[in-house]
Amino acid sequence: MNATVSKGRGNTGVKSPRGAQYRASEAFQSVINDQSTFVNVTMDPERRPLTGKDIEQFRVRNQLSFNTAADALAFVTPFHFKRHASTSGPLKIEFELLLRLYARHPRPAPWVVVTPKQMFERFYGQLADKFGDVSKKPAKAMLYSRFGALFGRYADAVRRWVDSNGKAERVTLRAMEKLSELENPRALAEDLARQMYSLRGLDFDHEFPLPDLKNPPLPGKRGPTRGRKAAADDEVIKKIRQRKAEATADAAVEPAAAAKPTKAPAVKKAAKSPTPKTKT
Repeated sequence: MNATVSKGRGNTGVKSPRGAQYRASEAFQSVINDQSTFVNVTMDPERRPLTGKDIEQFRVRNQLSFNTAADALAFVTPFHFKRHASTSGPLKIEFELLLRLYARHPRPAPWVVVTPKQMFERFYGQLADKFGDVSKKPAKAMLYSRFGALFGRYADAVRRWVDSNGKAERVTLRAMEKLSELENPRALAEDLARQMYSLRGLDFDHEFPLPDLKNPPLPGKRGPTRGRKAAADDEVIKKIRQRKAEATADAAVEPAAAAKPTKAPAVKKAAKSPTPKTKT
């Protein structure tokens, strides 16, 4: 099952494979902003987006207190943990990433200080350095988009992290801390991203391709594949909306049928007879 997503908003500069700047696709904006779509939680978690139910199951499965579970998932307080655990829509990408990391490697994140800039360099720094002076900037822009998507963020956030040493949110840092202890964190993060976005109707590698050394991106030129990509995005959005309408209709049929009142037949009032005038 692929979950459906609702339309969201976002604003970021992203580079196409040939360097053209454009806003993040509507499909990507919908995915990272959607928290209201119906998710069938009776399905295997590997075949659906995670929800608040999976947050509570994480705590119970690992026999954690609310305080410990809140810290593991980077919630500020146990109250925030309980509030997120009560939600029924799909979790944000960054929380789902962290939960799936714990599912594969069930141990606490290490006590290390990891910055987003360090993680970007570890993931894509060597690849970015292979491009020449002309192509390096648009290539990095593509890598910013891909790296940000791993954590449910736009390219602008990554640009701020890398170029200005900007700070990331607690949950993003906790996911990076967890990844930092693994032998091949990039491969795992990308595999999980493919799974999470696929469950939401998106192809991660199509939406955020790696720059190609054989066909390097060029600055300031509109890519020849942009039109086809836009058409593909439109098709994704069409399918997303169709699935959402079907899921919403299925969820509403039973309660609506039970709650539908029976109307009594209307009683038609008799017309008043005119009172005859009396001559004096």
